[in-house]
Amino acid sequence: MPEKGASIQFKNYQREMKVPFVVYADFESILKPIHTCEPNPEESFTNIYQKHIPIGFCYYIKSDFMEFTPVTYTAKDENENVAKKFIEMLEKDVINIYHKTKFPRKIILNEEKFEKEENCWICGNSLGKDKVRDHCPYTGHYRGAAHNQCNLSYRKPKFIPVLFHNLSGYDSHLFIKNL
Repeated sequence: MPEKGASIQFKNYQREMKVPFVVYADFESILKPIHTCEPNPEESFTNIYQKHIPIGFCYYIKSDFMEFTPVTYTAKDENENVAKKFIEMLEKDVINIYHKTKFPRKIILNEEKFEKEENCWICGNSLGKDKVRDHCPYTGHYRGAAHNQCNLSYRKPKFIPVLFHNLSGYDSHLFIKNL
C-alpha cells in the first residue's frame, strides 16, 4: 500500500494512443437436428439432439485513415468450411492493410507551431532539450512537439484487434480450430 499522502501518477501515455484499425465480426449459424438412437435411461448420458453449423459471417474494419466496406459471406452449402473462409478473407485484408501502411508518411510540418510549443502534447509535461516533432505515421500530419521518449513510445501497433459479438459465449467454438 502507498504511504498516506502519497500520490500515484499515470505514466504509460502510449496506452492512450487510439488503435488505428479495429475489426468487428460476427458469425451466423443454423441448428441442424441430429437423429440418433434412444440412450439407455438407466445410465447417465448426454442427449445430443442438434449441431451448430456456421453458415455465414460479417466483419467490418474500422479506421480513421482508410475506408472499408463491410465483408459479408454466406456458405454455398452446409458442408463448406465457413470458419476457414473467414480466416482466409480476414488474413488477406490484414495483409493488404500492412502493405498500404508499412512505410510511414513524410511529415507535414508546422514549424511555427513547433517553435511555440512549450509542453509535450503526449504527456503534458514541460519540454526540455529533447524536444522533437511528432507526426501521424498514417497521414503525415504534425501532431505536436513531444519529448523524444514520448515520441518513440507512440509507435504504430503491431496488431489489429478483432472484436466478436458473443465470442466467449458462442462464436469461438465455430472457428478456433481453424486458427
